[in-house]
Amino acid sequence: MTLHPPKCLVELPALYFDERPYGMPLSTHEVISALWANSGNVTLAAKQLRIGSERMRRIVHRFPEVKAAWVEIQEQLFDQAERVVREGLNDRNDPKRRLGMAKFVLNSERGRNRGWGGSVGTAGARSVAEHTVSSSAPNRQCGSEFPKLVWSDGRSLTE
Repeated sequence: MTLHPPKCLVELPALYFDERPYGMPLSTHEVISALWANSGNVTLAAKQLRIGSERMRRIVHRFPEVKAAWVEIQEQLFDQAERVVREGLNDRNDPKRRLGMAKFVLNSERGRNRGWGGSVGTAGARSVAEHTVSSSAPNRQCGSEFPKLVWSDGRSLTE
């Protein structure tokens, strides 16, 4: 899983000083290239450019083209993470991974908005305790290797 940066990135020069001299210009292309090279990590990109992370964050928020690049990096990272979650949800060979991903999704903000997981941020949502899912040891009564899912009060999901 790799990011897909734009073709317009510039090669960053090797810098042989600890801190960028105040008068040394810094282009938005350099900032964007450093962000892509560091998967959007502002602190690491700043370190590569030899500027402080606080200055780098100001640059990211001040220049729309830099902020757009940073947002795109974040979106690509989320796309990759969502793909991993989907793969986990569909992993028929590893029931623990599948259950873990199901819990992760149900405890996400979207899951909470549907009444699952931790605290719910929407009015009129169902009781959290009523919809919290936990698992027990695998239910082998029917030859199944899948863990038994139960409500937080111990009731079976089928009750």
